[in-house]
Amino acid sequence: MLPVDPKLGKMLIMGAVFRCFDPVLTIVAGLSVRDPFLLPQDKKDVGTRLKIVSFNALKCLLLSFFDILIFY
Repeated sequence: MLPVDPKLGKMLIMGAVFRCFDPVLTIVAGLSVRDPFLLPQDKKDVGTRLKIVSFNALKCLLLSFFDILIFY
């Protein structure tokens, strides 16, 4: 029994059969981890608030930068 998803296990076995195990192993390793950019459903509101706060901070920074440019 393989400790991976059945589809990924099948890819590994077929990679060994067709003698291209190294590239298939690399692809399976990339597909077997969870996407770091996805948030769970219960934390989506926290992610949205963080995006808004970071956007507002960036906007404030850019406006300050343009004010400095205009001043000098």
